[in-house]
Amino acid sequence: MAVLWPSMTEYSGAIQNAETSFRLSALAGAEFATLPMMGLPAFASGQNAVVFSASIGSNTTAVRCFTSPSQEGRRRYQALEQHLREQPVGAMVAASWIDDAIEVNGRLWPVVTMDWVDGVQLHEWVGANVGDAAALGRLAGEWVSTCTSLRTASVTHGDLQHGNVLVDSQGSIRLIDFDGVWLSEIADAPPTEVGHPNYQHPERSETGAWGWSIDWFSALGVLVALRALAADPALWELHNGENLIFHESDFWGDAEVWQRLERSPDREVADLSRLLAEGCAHRCDAPYDLPTILRRGLVDVEGPATHSQARHDHAQPNAHEHTANNTRPTNSTQWWAESEPKTNADDFETPRPRPDAPEPDPLNVNFVWVTGPRHLHDEAPSSPSGSGVRPPQRERPEEQEVRASWREQAGHASSPPPPGPRPHAGAPQPPPPRPGAAPPNAATPGPPPPVSHGDASSVLTYVLVIVAFLAIGVLLAIVAGG
Repeated sequence: MAVLWPSMTEYSGAIQNAETSFRLSALAGAEFATLPMMGLPAFASGQNAVVFSASIGSNTTAVRCFTSPSQEGRRRYQALEQHLREQPVGAMVAASWIDDAIEVNGRLWPVVTMDWVDGVQLHEWVGANVGDAAALGRLAGEWVSTCTSLRTASVTHGDLQHGNVLVDSQGSIRLIDFDGVWLSEIADAPPTEVGHPNYQHPERSETGAWGWSIDWFSALGVLVALRALAADPALWELHNGENLIFHESDFWGDAEVWQRLERSPDREVADLSRLLAEGCAHRCDAPYDLPTILRRGLVDVEGPATHSQARHDHAQPNAHEHTANNTRPTNSTQWWAESEPKTNADDFETPRPRPDAPEPDPLNVNFVWVTGPRHLHDEAPSSPSGSGVRPPQRERPEEQEVRASWREQAGHASSPPPPGPRPHAGAPQPPPPRPGAAPPNAATPGPPPPVSHGDASSVLTYVLVIVAFLAIGVLLAIVAGG
């Protein structure tokens, strides 16, 4: 029988009696933050857990309690804790898994503790700064630096989305929620979750793919959104509380957002958007990473080093100096030049800029001219083959089910598809309609259809019957009057 995990309300009740509920003395004596006037424990809820804020001495700790099973949770968090000791990532908050930590409903349950981050979620920060192009540009640079440090440390987050990205008072990015993290040490233990659909590749929810490269699509999507909003704050109207500017359906074919990105005042936004749109036609676990995509486009890269290799590299003098001391560059563009050229610079070292790259500016940090050297004042290039910025049309999973069901009922697989579903990715697409043109199925003015002979005779018959009844009525009136 499946185990029913405690709810948020049940955890809240247990925390009100922390002295008896917690088995760890530090948590049993902690002071938990409460809601104003109500006195109930303050919390933040997520998809699989609820988080409480506990003051232990002079430190504030986040206590994460699970409301559903965390697949291989103990092994995942213990491996991550050890990995980050040897290869620190400044953006990742240290987390510890504690077995049998809290008693709820007569049973002991695990918790994860981590340092409390005094920051706001990414979408809240963007909403408060959506009119500040320079601030959004700096955060875009910070985002690329964060993704580069993850790559350098051979860590994959697995669910990069607004709720798991915090921005602190210094404008630094901090990552939380490591239930889907990938490490080489736990490569055989996939999680049960596949990430927020508004940030993930359209195929991931269907395939459940997981691996060292699974972050590339969401990392690129966040960068596109930040850069696009810096250039055009009006795009924020596409925000719905569960995204930045993209929605899951945008990745399945043509949508308004792609047309607006192509017209962005910042030509690099169109370039980045085209990479994201093209990426929708690639595998969700394709061997890509954001730093390489920005330098070379959608090209295969080597996988991460094994854990033993990573430990060896970390032990070398000056190796990965920018992460070894768990420090961040003081300037958002400093990471370009932090590592000296190596034999295999595309693997794990932070890349240097191309010699022909222009000088960085606040709105152009950390983007390496994938399509050649350019300047912001250049005219935007025309779209190749007139395709513009848009992902290929593809069938949604539910549409595939409709098609399969229809064919099964028809009795043979070669039957033509039912009307309605989108064509497969890669299928020939009809040309887009001209601006102002009516949709293909819209009614258009024209001569009325001709009336058939059968229709004309039917009308004549009805007229004759009506005339006959009127004549009979007149005769009956005359007779009655006479």
